[in-house]
Amino acid sequence: MAGVAGRGALFLGMLGFAWAYFTRQPTTNDARVMKFSILLPEKSSFNQIAVAPDGRHLAFTAATDGKVQLWVRQLDSTEARALADTQGASYHFWSPDSRFIGFFADGRLKKIEVTGGPVQMIVLEGL
Repeated sequence: MAGVAGRGALFLGMLGFAWAYFTRQPTTNDARVMKFSILLPEKSSFNQIAVAPDGRHLAFTAATDGKVQLWVRQLDSTEARALADTQGASYHFWSPDSRFIGFFADGRLKKIEVTGGPVQMIVLEGL
């Protein structure tokens, strides 16, 4: 008799699970499309772009008067600003926490905080 009661309890449990599964509200996809324009610094040409993992900033390289430099822009702003001492920057990328931008320049791997500040060398010897 205990086997029948156990199977009945299992059946009721599975029935409850199935009812909860099939009667739940359909999930909605909250993904949104974002469109925006990037106004480049005056008299410059655009190169590479990278979006921060937290989605708050863009980093891009732009050449002004033939000199490539790293620029950063908050996505809730229309103003971009050059990051000092990033001349010749290429292949830039974001740190996972969106605090730093890594880049290559002068044959070295470097990084700079998104807020600016001194450029820090990560690899001192040429690659």
